[in-house]
Amino acid sequence: IITQLELFIEALRNSKSEDASPRFRPHLVFSGNPGTGKTTVARLLADILREEGLLKRGHLIEATVGDLEGEYIGQTRIKTQALCDRARGGVLFIDEAYGLMSNSNHGDHADYGKEAIEVLMQFMVILCGYKADMENLIQNGNQGFMRRFNGKESFIQFNDYTPEVLYTIFQRQIKGMETDDEFDNAVQNIINYQYSHRTARWGNAGEME
Repeated sequence: IITQLELFIEALRNSKSEDASPRFRPHLVFSGNPGTGKTTVARLLADILREEGLLKRGHLIEATVGDLEGEYIGQTRIKTQALCDRARGGVLFIDEAYGLMSNSNHGDHADYGKEAIEVLMQFMVILCGYKADMENLIQNGNQGFMRRFNGKESFIQFNDYTPEVLYTIFQRQIKGMETDDEFDNAVQNIINYQYSHRTARWGNAGEME
């Protein structure tokens, strides 16, 4: 992840030069299960880009697809534009972005996802969600969607934490409490069991909470 982000930052920096290609797209896809640090990394990335002078404000605006969807044709564009204006100079982070799939809409406006994407892609956006769902969105969601990203460096996979890392996260949750070896061993056994039986919707750090 660090290497990919370093390449992305370098590409973004190069895109600011006078002889840069106008085709650079500063968008990212963060895929993975909940609790793997996607939002945290997005916030840190925004901070780094501000410190590097690549973003004016470097703030992170978090939203879901529901924040973009309008109740009638045309309203989605207005709501999405307003959200992007709030994120101007920073990063817009769209969680569960696979909801932009047109056929995932349960309202009357079947093309709201396409309408939202047309506005979103004018700004720096990080789309976030489960790996399989995000792959489906990129490959099948909207015609030409793939062209709105730069390449492999735009797609970052957040893997599940290992049991060892999960135990460290758990220890931080109970910092200051006294425990003994029996308790610690029992917790590690529980974490190992949960990890080995985890589903596609495993919550990682959220499970430790």
